[in-house]
Amino acid sequence: MATIASTPDRPRRARKKKEARRWLREAQAILLLAAAGFGLVALATFDPALAPGVQRGPVGPVGVWLGWAFFRALGYAGFLFPLLLVIIALSAFMRPLAAHGWAPFVGLGIIVLSATGLLAETSSYFGPEAAHAGAGGAVGWGVTAGLQASLGEFGTWLVLIAGVPIGVLFITQVSYSAVSRMVNVRLKRWRRSKPAHPGRATAAAGEPLTEIPAAMTSDVADDVVETPPPPVVVEPRKRATASLAWQETFDFGKGGAESFQLPATGLLHAPDGPDHTFTNAELQDNAETLRKKLLDFEVEGRIVQVSPGPIITSYEFEPAAGVKISRVVNLADDLALGLKAAAVRIVGPIPGRGTVAIEVPNAEAGMVYLREIFASADFVDPKKKLPLALGKDVTGGPVVSDLTAMPHLLVAGATGTGKSVGLNVMICSILYRMTPAEVRFLLIDPKRLELSIYEGIPHLLAPVVTDAKEAAARLRWIVGKMDERYKLLQNKQVRNIEGFNKAVEASERLPYWLVVIDELADLMLVSSGDVQTALVRLAQIARAVGIHLIVATQRPSVDVVTGLIKANFPTRIAFQMASKVDSRTVLDA
Repeated sequence: MATIASTPDRPRRARKKKEARRWLREAQAILLLAAAGFGLVALATFDPALAPGVQRGPVGPVGVWLGWAFFRALGYAGFLFPLLLVIIALSAFMRPLAAHGWAPFVGLGIIVLSATGLLAETSSYFGPEAAHAGAGGAVGWGVTAGLQASLGEFGTWLVLIAGVPIGVLFITQVSYSAVSRMVNVRLKRWRRSKPAHPGRATAAAGEPLTEIPAAMTSDVADDVVETPPPPVVVEPRKRATASLAWQETFDFGKGGAESFQLPATGLLHAPDGPDHTFTNAELQDNAETLRKKLLDFEVEGRIVQVSPGPIITSYEFEPAAGVKISRVVNLADDLALGLKAAAVRIVGPIPGRGTVAIEVPNAEAGMVYLREIFASADFVDPKKKLPLALGKDVTGGPVVSDLTAMPHLLVAGATGTGKSVGLNVMICSILYRMTPAEVRFLLIDPKRLELSIYEGIPHLLAPVVTDAKEAAARLRWIVGKMDERYKLLQNKQVRNIEGFNKAVEASERLPYWLVVIDELADLMLVSSGDVQTALVRLAQIARAVGIHLIVATQRPSVDVVTGLIKANFPTRIAFQMASKVDSRTVLDA
């Protein structure tokens, strides 16, 4: 009980300890500021030409003797110590101005030695009193004497001057190359924002502008940075208008497959209203904001095209010459932070365009209605034998694929990522296009939840299978039927089911068979050997006889999605995964 009761107190004690350290640090900073002010006044009011015993200053005898000690040892370089105290004190209230560890003290020593030496070399410029007292103090005269004896006058100057930037580098640990790049980026941004008129000179108010000769503008034109052209905004596809009113019931017909009627799209809900559309000005502003964010990370280029979609907006970015694609791709997390987006996806390079696509989620995600996709021309295309409605692309256009071209599909995703919704959409896609005479289903649902709603439809080869052992037996039965179909194709001397159906009467045509497994992990847990053998055989040779597989799992580990299974499922859909390892298991070759 004591341990449990003390657990909530740990963060509170840590927070109090942290606040106490902050108060102590700020109190020390205030004392350092006071000491810096005292030392600065002591040095400023001390007269090197007079003895310290006869001087009376605003800081008293302690300040006078302190000023005398600094002047004797360091000369005018003693003013560096109050400055250092100010820097250390300000670091307690704002972003640290000096690095941590021993490096700042090494840098301070280098700067002090260089400063005292430079002051000793230039003591004649400070007047006779300074020259007599030693502008660089005893340390400065010792440094210059040693350097001049070994390096001479010119070498001494070079070493002393080089010591100052080296000391600053040790104290701040700020790269001079990074500073120069930042200044270069700021300068280029300023030059871009500055209006350029190569052919005219700016005149005062009320005076006529004077034409600049072409010979003079030819040299200036090369230095003018051209403003990049605005990106091309791709108009999103308009939503299809509802051709049929919504209806609650539909008569599919009775009396067998011959009288079966395909369902109408009126059974599905129509969009409530138009999609949220962005204005051209909003998209241009977003593109410019993205370009500036990339410029902050020293990645130059321009946005050439903007493609708004229902969920994301895709920006095509053309990097400037010399910019590596890897630099752009590695900025995904930084851009998401800068744009205040949940995530940013960078895809590239785009073949044939020389650009990379930066996909940014919209602030408001649009709804994708199944009725829109079913009413599209892509879905009713007769060339697609087994159409699967997959959603919309980045421009709002429908995405419909043909299962016969895949020819098998592996779907994986963590719980709650939309895997079951996608699976139901695929089944409904085929039910909306194919009659029971054209396609039959074998549904395997070990979870007993997702596919039970299809129980009783005329498209089923057998009732929905919920037992794992029965599922293995049903898969072996499908393998046997596959061998029988191959014998029929061999007798007709045709290569695939399309050729067979053309060679026989309508009553003898073979329907497509579609095996849908909602959770592969449960089957592999109970009878992995039989299930894997059946799936591998079907995936390898069942395509020609019109048998196709859709296999889904929420646990895509290597013991579920084995190498043999994955090798025979070239088409895979990966929803959001729980880890990168699961993503690689599904998507890697």
